[in-house]
Amino acid sequence: MEHLPQIDVPSTEGEYINMANQLKETYDLISEKLFKNEMKLLDLKKDLCCAYGIIRLLDSLTDQMQLPHQFLTLVECLRGTLSDSMDTHIFDLDMAN
Repeated sequence: MEHLPQIDVPSTEGEYINMANQLKETYDLISEKLFKNEMKLLDLKKDLCCAYGIIRLLDSLTDQMQLPHQFLTLVECLRGTLSDSMDTHIFDLDMAN
């Protein structure tokens, strides 16, 4: 039978309050970090959407121009890669199915 580790149980009301305050501080710190990460993720998603829109416009414009084949291939590859990223990270589509 597996033995559980011993947990120090506070014996006074002051120790309980101290433990609750420490737990609240830890929770607040984690909540703040989570909020900051969510804001960073939102900014990254906005940047991805902007880049995708620009490359779609560039792809449309290059269809009407005489440009080197290598340049057109790079634009098409970038558009495809950003399209896949949009499906995965913005629209939450699972491309495995």
